[in-house]
Amino acid sequence: MTTETSTVAAAPAWLLAALACPICKGSLACWDVGLACGACGGKFGRLAASEAPVLLPTRNFVYEPEGAARDIKSHVQDRFAMIDRSLPQPYGSFATFLNLGYVADASPQFATRGPTRPAFGRYCVKLLFEVLGACEIDGGFLVEMGCGRGGNLALIDRHYESTRLLGIDLCTANIDFCQQRHMLSNGGFAVGDVEYAPLRSACCDVVLNLESSHYYPDRARFFREVFRVLKPGGDFLYADILGAEEFRDAELSCRDAGFLSVLDRDISANVLLSCEEIAKIKEAQRSVGIYDTFLVVPGSLEFERLSRGETRYKILHYRKPGGKLS
Repeated sequence: MTTETSTVAAAPAWLLAALACPICKGSLACWDVGLACGACGGKFGRLAASEAPVLLPTRNFVYEPEGAARDIKSHVQDRFAMIDRSLPQPYGSFATFLNLGYVADASPQFATRGPTRPAFGRYCVKLLFEVLGACEIDGGFLVEMGCGRGGNLALIDRHYESTRLLGIDLCTANIDFCQQRHMLSNGGFAVGDVEYAPLRSACCDVVLNLESSHYYPDRARFFREVFRVLKPGGDFLYADILGAEEFRDAELSCRDAGFLSVLDRDISANVLLSCEEIAKIKEAQRSVGIYDTFLVVPGSLEFERLSRGETRYKILHYRKPGGKLS
């Protein structure tokens, strides 16, 4: 075996077995510079810096018809690459969360694990564990679709036992960062389009999608892909900020895909509290540019729309029928 195959070939056998061709969903095997599909002949390379696999149907999103979907995906790639370049150091090395955060109020809380002491990015950390709730994750295979800069998976790796983990993100800069920053005990990261998930069917126990789906041109297709890759009885943990009509469409699409609803929780008030607290941090640390990019600033249109209920922030928990949990 050549040294060029070392990183991909060194991935756990279970992970290579779970990955699939994003075009035809056929099995993948190592070849000289990446992975190849034995069914359709598709070949997939790896990133130069981190050697993470790039499992996109084609380069430059030309698998999408020319127009809105291709433009949106190109914009997302460019936006997150710009964020990666612009983060000031040494802060950038620790900027692993890209969500709006959660501050507790008098409403019930669902987190069962998490840091016992205040952590860096504590509001973002709290949101993650509220989304995870009481889901059974120990010993399973969890895939985060839209993993961003990998902070969620690093914490799951730390607070759950014997969990196999895979992070998928459209942005090569995010995956380069994740692969080099996070040393997961059992798992890794890959570039992929979650609307064309590079995973075999019924391979994973949990899919996490946190504050990412508002970027997707075709959320209904994404939900169908999540349903496909989950095992019977598997859990889909989903949270995002969307307009009221968009949430209705998302919930209908999940039901049409075949999911059963387990939890529907509006946490808009908690997210608004977090935005206010993070705004105070921004005022105290003006050099921390990531807040300028992601903060829903009090007084802004986005903050006011969330305050008025025109947009909502919800945690939705769905389950694929079948298995012992149904």
